Amino acid sequence: MPHYFFDITGVLTHNDEEGVVLENPLSARVEALRLAGQLLADEPQSFLARSEWAITVSDERSRLFTLRMAADFARKHAPSAVERHLMGAAAAQRDAARAPTPTLREQRLKVVASWQRLAELARAAEKKHVED
Repeated sequence: MPHYFFDITGVLTHNDEEGVVLENPLSARVEALRLAGQLLADEPQSFLARSEWAITVSDERSRLFTLRMAADFARKHAPSAVERHLMGAAAAQRDAARAPTPTLREQRLKVVASWQRLAELARAAEKKHVED
């Protein structure tokens, strides 16, 4: 089966060196559309910051096609700084939600460290109380 590469320019720049094995060029077109949808879902603030980008699909021999995305914002309808900030905050929340969950060992180590810190504070408070 053919090997296809999906290079991205514009919003982000990514040269696909690994590629994906797909059945045929039609499957590559469908995959490019899925990738575009995923990029729009994951990076909307980037698309607003730069309104043109493309995904170029190639096989081992040559470029097959380019999927171009563009938005032409009328000046009065362009996203405000506040809207861009809110979109960035939403992306940060989404990225935090995707962060790997700490292992049970990591969670226990944090709890132990917290207890140790509380014990130190209690000893310091007791020592200060005795001195007073």
